[in-house]
Amino acid sequence: MASQQDQPIVRMVQQHITSRPVSFHVPGHKNGTVFPASLTEWEKIFPYDLTEITGLDDLHEPEEGIAEAEHLAAEVFGAEKTWFLINGSTAGNLAMVMAAFSPGDQVLVQRDAHKSVMNAVKLAGVRPVFARPEIDETTQLSIGISREILVDAWARYPSLKGVIITSPSYEGWSSDIASLAEFVHSREGVLLVDEAHGAHFAASPQLPKEAIAQGADVVVQSAHKMLPALTMSAYLHVSGPRVSRERLSYYLQMLQSSSPSYLLLASLDAARHYVHTIQHKGWSAEQLCAQKQQLEAVIGSRLVQPPQHISADPLKWMVPVPEGYTGWEVQKALEQENIYSELAGSNYVLWTLPLTSEHIDIPLEAVKRVWAGLEPRDGDRAPAVSMSELFPRLSEGTGEEEPGGEEWILLESAEGRTAAAPLVPYPPGVPLWLEGECVDAGRIRYARGLLQNGGRLQGGRKEDNRFFVKVKHRKKG
Repeated sequence: MASQQDQPIVRMVQQHITSRPVSFHVPGHKNGTVFPASLTEWEKIFPYDLTEITGLDDLHEPEEGIAEAEHLAAEVFGAEKTWFLINGSTAGNLAMVMAAFSPGDQVLVQRDAHKSVMNAVKLAGVRPVFARPEIDETTQLSIGISREILVDAWARYPSLKGVIITSPSYEGWSSDIASLAEFVHSREGVLLVDEAHGAHFAASPQLPKEAIAQGADVVVQSAHKMLPALTMSAYLHVSGPRVSRERLSYYLQMLQSSSPSYLLLASLDAARHYVHTIQHKGWSAEQLCAQKQQLEAVIGSRLVQPPQHISADPLKWMVPVPEGYTGWEVQKALEQENIYSELAGSNYVLWTLPLTSEHIDIPLEAVKRVWAGLEPRDGDRAPAVSMSELFPRLSEGTGEEEPGGEEWILLESAEGRTAAAPLVPYPPGVPLWLEGECVDAGRIRYARGLLQNGGRLQGGRKEDNRFFVKVKHRKKG
């Protein structure tokens, strides 16, 4: 078996390329000998885009390099078994929900989960009970599911089979997963964690503790979000006996491409090696803290902080914007200086930083120019809308789809109507409403404010500066 110093997939692919193979197989670019002239600069990439031929193993039945690489990843990330995902965390979220539960099971779902989790719940045929996370009073942001919420949920819904949570949040704030796992397991339940933004946590004890190490049963991580891996690459980790490995493998084969990208697989292998290297070399936040202080001096304000009891990712910076401005306005101003943020909120922009300090280079002079160009404005900025205003603490899902037709109507006219499709602010991808939910005035106001301030919504339709949403026809009689 390979050692952690090895990169089995990278090695396997490179050995194949250096053998100067002649391709009479797919893909059609034939090891990079045939490609459009517009992609000439990609010449060195194409030879790595391979398929499952002799010597390159098979993602869906791995026995050689891919099997070795997944075994090494399980060691590094502290899992009993790890799968490489080439259809993003979305495929992992779908697979873990479908593998862990059976149709008709009642499952507690964190309401600010990503749309892929909501889609997984629907495809799995489970009956969701939605739990609104705890909310930080200062920032009005989610601080995750608490043990108290679980106690309340099981008292009201004793037939719950498990819980699906998101941790860390998009902003990098983590739940106390160890406490949640202990409670869920005491009720014979299963704990699934969408840890998309926490793939790097295993690199250092100075970072929040990873979910699999805190007792979660199945965890999905987007390697490409915070590790140097290609977009759409992810990991699925499992530990403990509560979720069948056979079912996980079955659904992953069903949901993932039958033609996996070796570029993505090699990047997952290399990202694991990168985490292992940092684990042994050590990681320090010293330079990170110094640059944060310099940025705070330039903008004249401290970065947004979570409550003291919340574990936060130091690589997620929430940069507050000046009074009178929205995050979307400042995001656009920063882009004029070629500075691109991860997302904007009503009063902040979110930056994600690289894990290695030598690659952190904050363009302070450019930020200074942006802030200098933001002239003072009178009046207070519109306050951030809290999820406590949008969602109840606990609520049952809508269940079976109602028959009947659909129609597109103006957003402002949708109050009291039944949604025929989800409406999703993106990023971060948390549905504002789901299919079958009643569209209420509060969420309409939130959606309208988001659009007016430069936010984006998926699931609606723009026509002539008007925004339409899809709803069910009214019932007759």
